[in-house]
Order: sequence, then structure tokens, then C-alpha cells
Amino acid sequence: MGPTIVLVTNYDQIKANYLFAEALFVQSLPFLLAAALAALEGSRLDQLGYWRGLETRLSKVLSIVQQLFACLPRREPRITSPGAIGSDSQAVHDKAVLDTPH
Repeated sequence: MGPTIVLVTNYDQIKANYLFAEALFVQSLPFLLAAALAALEGSRLDQLGYWRGLETRLSKVLSIVQQLFACLPRREPRITSPGAIGSDSQAVHDKAVLDTPH
């Protein structure tokens, strides 16, 4: 509430007042978060079973995503030396890379 009042009544748009409002907001965060935690204290989010169930569901989703990415072909990074760019040695190097068994 304090930072809002400072911002709303800053008719002359003085920068120091904006900084003061930001400082007030940062200093009020612990109190606002404490009130939010107190509000959540009796809710379902405060139960250990909720977080265990969420962990189980997320692990299933992550395993599905890992399986999807495991099916994708892996691409080898193409590394070229600065001296080989635009020369015939690059074509020889590319042919050698393609001919090697993986």
C-alpha cells in the first residue's frame, strides 16, 4: 500500500520518489510472503501427500519426454578449423567423416 501511495502521489515524477517506492516494495516482500504462507497453511498445498503425488506425476511425464528424445537421431557437431574454410581440405575432411563407421 505504501509504495502505491508514493507512486500515485508523485505528480512531478521525481526519480528519488520512484526509488523510495521500490525500496518500500522490496522491504514489504517478507511480510507479504509471510501472509501468503499463513493463508496456505491449512490448504492442500501444505500436505506432504500432495507433493508426493505431484512428484510421481512429474516423473512419469519426464520419462515420456526422455523416451521421445531418445528416439530422435543424434547429430554430430561439425567442427571446422579456421584455415580449412573454403579450401579443398574441407571436402577431404567431410568425406573422411562420412566414410567412418559410427
